[in-house]
Amino acid sequence: MVVVNVRSNDMSVLLGKGDGSLADAKSSGLGLTSAPTSLVLADLNRDGRLDAVAAHGEIHTLSVSYGNEDGTFQPPWHLTIADPIRSLAVADVNGDGELDIAMTTANSVVGGRVHVFLGTSCGK
Repeated sequence: MVVVNVRSNDMSVLLGKGDGSLADAKSSGLGLTSAPTSLVLADLNRDGRLDAVAAHGEIHTLSVSYGNEDGTFQPPWHLTIADPIRSLAVADVNGDGELDIAMTTANSVVGGRVHVFLGTSCGK
């Protein structure tokens, strides 16, 4: 299980023990001082490990952390966009077999927008 931590601006990974219980949480930094507002897990780079995509709505930034074999995550890379992020999803939007990142944003002048970032074979 992976959850975002608003107060500590990171995410916690709780690995399954195989008996229905979870191990103690291990924190994984997101490299930003703004609290994440949502989180999606998906295998973006098709390496068999889940990667974390976190939205930081207040600073208009998306964090992508690739998963390691032990259930931890690599340091994230960031993408900043013009408007606050409101919701986040990962799916193959254009049917090319690659996962894409979709998000909605809100802006007081133009209202809401949908942004889609098309995935590539390298997961970026």
